[in-house]
Amino acid sequence: MKDGFIKIAAVTPNLKVADVAYNTAEIVKLFHQASDAGAKLIVFPKLCLTGCSLGDLIMQSALLQAAADGIQMIAKETKGSDSVVVVGFPDPVSGQPVTAFIQNGTVLATVAKPESFLLQVRVEGTSCSFSVGLCYRSGADLVVRPMAEYDLVCADTIRTQEALCGSRRHQCILVQANAGEGESTTDYVYAGHNLITQCGKLIAESGSFTNGICYGVVDVDLVHAARRMKKLYDELTKKRQAVPEKISVSMKPCGTVLSGVIRQNPFLVEDEQEMNRRIAHILMLQTMGLKKRLTHCRAKTAVLGISGGLDSTLALFVTVRAFDLLGWDRKDILAVTMPCFGTSDRTHKNAMEMMELLGVTVREISIADAITQHFSDISHDQNVHNATYENAQARERTQILMDLANEKNGLMVGTGDLSELALGWATYGGDHISMYAVNADVPKTLMRKIVLYLADRVVAGDFDKTGEEGTREKLAETLRDVVATPVSPELLPAAAGSIAQKTEDIIGPYELHDFFLYYMLRYGFAPHKIYRMAVVAFSQVYDGDEIRKWITLFYQRFFAQQFKRSCLPDGPAIGSVGLSPRAGLKMPSDAEAAAWLSDLNRI
Repeated sequence: MKDGFIKIAAVTPNLKVADVAYNTAEIVKLFHQASDAGAKLIVFPKLCLTGCSLGDLIMQSALLQAAADGIQMIAKETKGSDSVVVVGFPDPVSGQPVTAFIQNGTVLATVAKPESFLLQVRVEGTSCSFSVGLCYRSGADLVVRPMAEYDLVCADTIRTQEALCGSRRHQCILVQANAGEGESTTDYVYAGHNLITQCGKLIAESGSFTNGICYGVVDVDLVHAARRMKKLYDELTKKRQAVPEKISVSMKPCGTVLSGVIRQNPFLVEDEQEMNRRIAHILMLQTMGLKKRLTHCRAKTAVLGISGGLDSTLALFVTVRAFDLLGWDRKDILAVTMPCFGTSDRTHKNAMEMMELLGVTVREISIADAITQHFSDISHDQNVHNATYENAQARERTQILMDLANEKNGLMVGTGDLSELALGWATYGGDHISMYAVNADVPKTLMRKIVLYLADRVVAGDFDKTGEEGTREKLAETLRDVVATPVSPELLPAAAGSIAQKTEDIIGPYELHDFFLYYMLRYGFAPHKIYRMAVVAFSQVYDGDEIRKWITLFYQRFFAQQFKRSCLPDGPAIGSVGLSPRAGLKMPSDAEAAAWLSDLNRI
């Protein structure tokens, strides 16, 4: 276990009912196979040493003695390994099902009552507690459940849902190993079906009617973080006091192989249908939030700046949808494009096409003359392309939008997103300010996915005012080009009409920053752990040195730019990660990043 990651195995062995010698050999073989593969916890089913479908044979002394000898043989075979193996067998005295915890040649405990045992595992300061059965009352981080459930129609679905609900409710890891082929079929059929779940998420699952090993990599740090955030520890601490027996063991630190475990885009899900369902929900949250704010403020219009980039595109579509739900004329949406020194032909074209095709009121106001006059007023050399040069343009645009909102009895809709707020990539008093920020909880990686989703919905007829298929296709094509356009604030002079200033070349790839942001805020992971996860997730995209460069910049900017987030406008929360000082992150503006930057030195 390293950085909280631990590889575990839920195993269904081949067995012969009442043939303890055969079953012992199979368990030993699978133990070595799982241990050699890096599994540190290896869980076998209930009564797997004898078979669970014994009937009254379980009371026979010869069988009970054979089972006791079998456990000692398994313990002997674990000598030299720090993996913990969990094996179900009948108690030699009572014949009742018990569970043995074995490590390094020693039977640590045999457990008959689930609430009576807690195994504390320590690895270089990281600890994890194991418990047996559905004994969530112990407050264990990882609950093992050796099972012997026969199969019926839909039983696999019920087992999965129960495992997911149990691990979600108690914010723990749940490992279920079930009896399978080899058990008696006199009355029932046993189908295996092993499950590993973590905090309500399915980590690994074996198919029904499949014996063998089901591997999963779980994260104990994630469990600890989830419990801290849900304030479960006060309750769990009280429950732990009722556990009469606790045994501590240690494991050697090892770098659990994470390949294929860490996804590049934690804000997205892989299942397309589920992703579309979530996007539809996000859009509704944004739309209903804006709809309420428009009616509450008695606004007659909505005013927003359209650059032809991702953020303003999504904000425009949310505004259009809010107006459609209210039954208001889209012409009362004042969409303003404000070209200046850095505006490219591509973004200007996309902005104009979107506004016109959606049927809103379009206004183009060049700010070049106003900015030139402003530079003259403050004695700034226009050839010096510093922060003054860039921010003056952003603030001028915000002033125009605010004043138009006043003039039109309207509400200025903000366009900035979560990723930009995390990095402070916004001009204070410029695009940082609005009257309602519909995108404030939407990260850039998710925004790209949403705009592509909107392109599909446009083709399907949503947002259409003309009923002409050609118009829909043109609007969808524009949206796809917006996604394909490099992200840029376009505040530096354009090069022959093309984008000269590319955000991701300056501050790093948004897919990396969104990854860092998610695991920092969602689970409070340490920087060195997030770095390790990023190296695995993006192994085919970035090397370790590049990831280290950008994660260092992320923490530097995140802490230095908090003052911008301390006074954010209202906006709808959409997920578990947010930066609103009211509904999201509560953080002082002058906190130091020293501890986080120091942690990166562990890399």
